[in-house]
Amino acid sequence: MVSQIRGVVVGVVLALALILGAVSASVACTIDEGVALHHAARDGDVERLEHALTCFEALEQTHPENPRVLAYLGSSYAMKARASDTASNKMRFTNLGFDSLDYAVELSPNSFELRLIRWNVNEAVPAFFGRKKHALDDLYTLDQIFQAEPRPSIAKHMVHVYAALAEKEPDIAKWKERQAKAEHIAKDAP
Repeated sequence: MVSQIRGVVVGVVLALALILGAVSASVACTIDEGVALHHAARDGDVERLEHALTCFEALEQTHPENPRVLAYLGSSYAMKARASDTASNKMRFTNLGFDSLDYAVELSPNSFELRLIRWNVNEAVPAFFGRKKHALDDLYTLDQIFQAEPRPSIAKHMVHVYAALAEKEPDIAKWKERQAKAEHIAKDAP
């Protein structure tokens, strides 16, 4: 009788291990897969948003100091806030997004990708969140990064950055000049 009970217990434990392994395998994703889900959600495929969040939350558990994971998690939280029905969820997810984005930029302050993500989120939120200073800081840093190394792969983004700078500071002529330079360089982008 004891050996039968042990057999049943071992069988249940093995079955649970298989089930849990299958569940965690279905949740596991790579950063690149998460980025693709994020971009699909950003481009309007709302069904992908929950998948992106699940992916980046899982990645954060295994890579809590990875700035790229944190930035995309923060941006995904911001999209979740925008899609939320209640004010409390909008506030909660927006603040989670800011926390993740700010920590990502703190870990990697000169990353073009992270600064661009944070700038886009900060530009999209209402002014009462007080994020316009961060947005301007990100714009200046993006300019510095581009001026130090004007690569075609980032030039297309800089066209929008310089347009934003010209809008915020219309008296500074260099933004229009730099935007024209970025447009020229972007033509060589693959």
